[in-house]
Amino acid sequence: LKRFNSLSNDDKSNIIGRNYNERQKHMGYDHRPENPRLDQSEYRSKHVRDAQPNNTRFHTNRAHGAMYRQSMPFIQGNNEGLFFVAFSRFIEEFERSLNRMCGQYQKDGSTDSIFEITRAISSEYYYVPSTTELELLPQATKIDNPILHPEEKEILEIDTPKIKIICEYCTNCGYKTIFLEKKKVLESILPNVEFVVNPKMPRLASFEFFLEDGTVIWSKLAQPNGMNNYPECWPTNHYLVQKMREILHDDTLTSPYDVSGQTYWGMSHWGIGEQ
Repeated sequence: LKRFNSLSNDDKSNIIGRNYNERQKHMGYDHRPENPRLDQSEYRSKHVRDAQPNNTRFHTNRAHGAMYRQSMPFIQGNNEGLFFVAFSRFIEEFERSLNRMCGQYQKDGSTDSIFEITRAISSEYYYVPSTTELELLPQATKIDNPILHPEEKEILEIDTPKIKIICEYCTNCGYKTIFLEKKKVLESILPNVEFVVNPKMPRLASFEFFLEDGTVIWSKLAQPNGMNNYPECWPTNHYLVQKMREILHDDTLTSPYDVSGQTYWGMSHWGIGEQ
């Protein structure tokens, strides 16, 4: 903290990704003033993105995710620093955030600029069960997950070449559940698919699926009402199956989640009725 506070406002801005020369009213639920993001124009952009993450090392571009996170100061003897505390329903949100910070999705391997002034010395994961889980615990039965034998795994990897799908969805908008459903559909079509989720800071209201070469599977932002959450802004399961058949030139692709009568995701999914 002493080192960070000794830096100029420009240096602080280039590490965190926020303009320390300006303050504005927070645009969310927190009413405290904030320093505006340096990449605000991209965050609100609707242009089609490529698969390569942006080359900025801003902390705001690396440590994001569908989580609540807060730094908490501590002093213990002669040591002082920050606890970075985060809560999430999904442990992979932590893993992806740390992978981005460590440069896993960057071609040049560049890391989060926060590492220029900090050094991680320890970390822990804690699981908080729900009251429902605690009530069921005495009756729980352990179920072992099936494990592929090495030769079976090798055959699977040879017979089904891996396809990489880049996913960008707005974590601030609460799109995680919809993403998990569509991910399940695509996995049922392509058993050996690999998902790269939010390799860069997701744009506001985004829900995008595309291949490494830029081929678009679905773009919510490209829809006429893409900045909203209307039913037509989301891909139906049937659309995803048809689109992958088209992209891969394979009419035999099927999915148990394919419902041809589904018009809009929200309409038929929630039983409101078809149009």
